[in-house]
Amino acid sequence: MPTGNGCGRWGSGRMGKPPLTLIEWGDSAQAAPAWSWIRDIDGPAIAECVSVGFLVHDGKREKRLAISLGYRDGKPEQASGIIAIPTRCITKMKRLRL
Repeated sequence: MPTGNGCGRWGSGRMGKPPLTLIEWGDSAQAAPAWSWIRDIDGPAIAECVSVGFLVHDGKREKRLAISLGYRDGKPEQASGIIAIPTRCITKMKRLRL
């Protein structure tokens, strides 16, 4: 669960409620399942990914999106389905409106 240590987490009071965010990012391709001759390798392409969720951590090294939030008394207290995306892999980031 996020904590309020001032590092861009939504529990710190600096971000308030986590914004719904779309992130486009590049991911490495899965390793080939068998040996290949180097001359025959044209290699798998880098996967272009799109993820949407609540931005629960906006750090310098990584961004974390949560699929679901749990609220109590109108305040977000829990998050589920969290993905961490390295900032250097992000090609586009956009806040979405509900």
